Parts: sequence; C-alpha cells; structure tokens
Amino acid sequence: LKDESYDFVICTNLCHISPIECTDKMFEGISKKLKSNSFFFIYGPFTVDFKPTTQSNADFDLYLKGLNSSYGLRDISYLEEVG
Repeated sequence: LKDESYDFVICTNLCHISPIECTDKMFEGISKKLKSNSFFFIYGPFTVDFKPTTQSNADFDLYLKGLNSSYGLRDISYLEEVG
C-alpha cells in the first residue's frame, strides 16, 4: 500500500471491538496512506459526551466490556481528537 495514494478509506466496526490502542494505530496508519484533502469514514456505535445514543448501544457497550475490559464504545470527541 503506497503512502498518500488513497482518496478515501472506510473502517467499519473496529473501534469498539478492540483495545483503544488499535484505534490510535489505525489513525496513525491511515494518515500516511491518504492523499491530502481526502476522507476517512468510520462506521460503528459511538458515545456522544460519553453517553450512548440509544439504550441498545448502552447494552452493547456493557456486553463488550464484559467480554474484554479494553473493549467498548468510544466517544466521538476522542475520535475527533485523535483523527
């Protein structure tokens, strides 16, 4: 994969089912691959102001944390900061 060669990248359902370090590394890697003025789309459940947007997302977050304490919904503010 050549650096600075992609117009967009799409990531689905990764941030919440992996340790937060994976999210950090994802942004680090993607930033090298995207062209200037390109797009990085992330799909998945997130929190806003550290609150789930739906009850089903709150339940899902608890479920994920039960599987692995390093999993769970990430707050959109964190993604904006790291991104």
